Amino acid sequence: MMEMLPEKWSAAMNPELGKIFRLQHDLRNTIARIRSEQGIVEKQPAEPTIFHEMMKSDLSDEDKKDRRLGDEAQTVIGAGLSTTAWALSCASFYVIDNPPVLAKLRKELIAAIPDVNAPDAFSFLKLEKLEYLRGVVREGIRLSHGVTSRIPRIMTHPVQFQEWTIPPWTPVSMTVMDVHFDPELYPEPLVFKPERWLGNPKAPDGESMEKYWVAFGKGTRMCLGMQ
Repeated sequence: MMEMLPEKWSAAMNPELGKIFRLQHDLRNTIARIRSEQGIVEKQPAEPTIFHEMMKSDLSDEDKKDRRLGDEAQTVIGAGLSTTAWALSCASFYVIDNPPVLAKLRKELIAAIPDVNAPDAFSFLKLEKLEYLRGVVREGIRLSHGVTSRIPRIMTHPVQFQEWTIPPWTPVSMTVMDVHFDPELYPEPLVFKPERWLGNPKAPDGESMEKYWVAFGKGTRMCLGMQ
């Protein structure tokens, strides 16, 4: 119903929507520019965007319209910004709210980065080796659970689950929270515990905990940003 109203009316009722409308127009103009430059060799970027590839794909003409691709662009931007901001907010809150965690994290960071002005002070290759920092990041993302809705898949073949056989073409779904808040996998699941990720943590079934860290999905439904 909102889309059926003139944009000026919607923006007048909710000024914040005006920013969304401007973003949508900018994205659609960008898509239109990419489309117009398709046949110009010197205009092709060294690293094509997903929209360059989508326009060359076998998608229908309807799915390649500026409005449709502009909506996809808005989704990608929202997915990249909102989830990151929320995970950082959650991690920051839990670290500040837990003095022992804050002290351990500060100690590790000070030892690893004695000079914050060094060229490689915040090198990703250096930071990813910091075990406690990695635990803090994992817990922040685990507790922020960016996607809370169910993510269904339709199985094209029968699937055996314990004593049940799930017939083909049956929608099967779960939520990230089903896994990340499972007390068997994560004892005291509501507690921020970076220590649970230290070393090579194992699940009760002996599998690596990496298998049960599903913040970005798995397989073909993995977050686009992880591909």
